[in-house]
Amino acid sequence: MATSFGCCVLEPEDEHTGKHRPLLILTIVIATVFYGLLLIMNIVGEYAGIYSRGVNKVSDEYPVDLALSTDVLTLWTFIYVWHFVIFIYCIVSIFRKTSLQKPVYTSPTLLSFFFFGYMAVSYLLLTGWLFLWDRLLIAPAVVFMFVIFGSLYLALFVSYRKLNHYSKKLRQARRTKEMWMIIVIVQNGVALFAGWTTVIFYLNLAVCLVYWNVLAATSSLICLCIFAVHFIIFALTDLTILHKFTKYVLTPYIAIAVALAGMLLKNWRADSINAIFIAVFLVFVVICAIIKFIRMLIHIVRANRKVTPPSITISTVTNSTVTNGNSTDYPTTNETSFSSDNNDVDVDEIIPVIITNPVADEPVERREPLATVSEEPEHPLPDRNLFLSEFVLYN
Repeated sequence: MATSFGCCVLEPEDEHTGKHRPLLILTIVIATVFYGLLLIMNIVGEYAGIYSRGVNKVSDEYPVDLALSTDVLTLWTFIYVWHFVIFIYCIVSIFRKTSLQKPVYTSPTLLSFFFFGYMAVSYLLLTGWLFLWDRLLIAPAVVFMFVIFGSLYLALFVSYRKLNHYSKKLRQARRTKEMWMIIVIVQNGVALFAGWTTVIFYLNLAVCLVYWNVLAATSSLICLCIFAVHFIIFALTDLTILHKFTKYVLTPYIAIAVALAGMLLKNWRADSINAIFIAVFLVFVVICAIIKFIRMLIHIVRANRKVTPPSITISTVTNSTVTNGNSTDYPTTNETSFSSDNNDVDVDEIIPVIITNPVADEPVERREPLATVSEEPEHPLPDRNLFLSEFVLYN
């Protein structure tokens, strides 16, 4: 049965785990092609004479207080490079194998068909946005940018849901490095792009209002107010409801803070209400980013904190001389403790286990990890110097 998450649907894939999925590979290839097309149109388009104005010149024709400084616009290049790394990771994962010789990208599928579908839509629409913006088709360009950042957030939601669903299995399989690569490379990279395109959307909206003969100061203030409300809702949900999904994703705050700083650099005037609004907004974003960063550090410290490994007790039962089938005295039990190499055991999951001595019929209490697998002795116990052992594995 498919699993719903927001307006995204996650496909059932238990039967596909550990197997190659041609449709998923095709989706990865399509998303990669659309990304390559976007790069070509950005790098070659202006020099080849495809664009008549250029992205920056349109903003100069309709100046607003949300316009960004040229230095900050270089973040586009950083985002494109980061997404290049994302696709290198995704393509390499098709050929990488797990310890069980299964393809990494489906063991389990952390980046699904829907994830790459949303990414492909965002790349294709961003390529179209370049043409619309250059031709002064402002209103369609605003709609395109809205769908772009919406698609990126949908891709993030799919990735969050998948990683949260499979995180326990990955930890049990000792594949935490794979989890961190998804978080650092993929989720933070897509989140940076989503945060940045959100800023561009409100910039486009302000330009669109000016294009419709609204005063620049008024259109800027309207868009700043909507943007501020949007960010407050985002920060509240990110730090509360969605925290378990997004606790290691910081880049949206960085993108928005950098963009607001770029607005101040280009449009600061001490007597401007909009400039003061942007300054206060920037301070608020930085405070939220600091709170997010501190909480992220706390989670990292807790995740890496080592607890005392649980001990596995091996009991040696020595039997006394048996006469006429009856023991002349009670057996004695010597216990030796060994430390487990499993440092992932939570102290809350160490429970007392009562094991009955099969010879003396006396209960022996010791503390063991929560039992999931128990290995029984392959051979019966000898009459003398009986050796009783039980190994309990924690999954």
